[in-house]
Amino acid sequence: MVESAYAISLLVKNPIIKPGESFEIEAYLTGYGEPVDNKLQIYISTEGFLDVNDPGYIDVSGKQEGNLFKFGDKYKQRHDLEKVGFQIGLSSACFKTRDEYQKKLGSTPKGIIPMVMTETMVDSTPPILLHLNTNKNIRSGDYSIHLLFTYSSDEKNYFVSEKEATLHVTSWVERNITVLQRIGICLGLSALFAELIQTYYTILQYYRM
Repeated sequence: MVESAYAISLLVKNPIIKPGESFEIEAYLTGYGEPVDNKLQIYISTEGFLDVNDPGYIDVSGKQEGNLFKFGDKYKQRHDLEKVGFQIGLSSACFKTRDEYQKKLGSTPKGIIPMVMTETMVDSTPPILLHLNTNKNIRSGDYSIHLLFTYSSDEKNYFVSEKEATLHVTSWVERNITVLQRIGICLGLSALFAELIQTYYTILQYYRM
């Protein structure tokens, strides 16, 4: 049995949001081998970060249909998240190579490791998609979402890959900075105009004396 080796790669689709908005993270597991035992865990370290009534969901591309395991938009499995995180095991079929599903065995050039399904999109659908809904009352600032992938090739020796996604929640000032800048410019011009009028009035009074 070939020993497996995987690392998590993340893409935050909208990393800057307002309080109460939703955001998405695409997750890819890149590597080789077929783990016989695995677990993907998502941790939200900040209490009250997610909407308690609707924290969000995780979509996993891949679903059993008859004797086949199919991928793509029509074959997503959706799981509801909990407010503090989530964990799920992935089917061993997710770690098959793309060549196997396209029935093009041997099409990968010799010496190159073939792409597995957790590394690629199918029908513009990533292998793993996190959709998170934030609490409308969260404070502005930077937040982190932790993902851990624990796996084994022989159910004896286990390995862990960890990755952190960062997100920024904007403050009222950040969201209204353009308006504030315009107000500042207007106030500055008003002050300058008032100063010019005062100077003109002073000069006029001087010449009348």
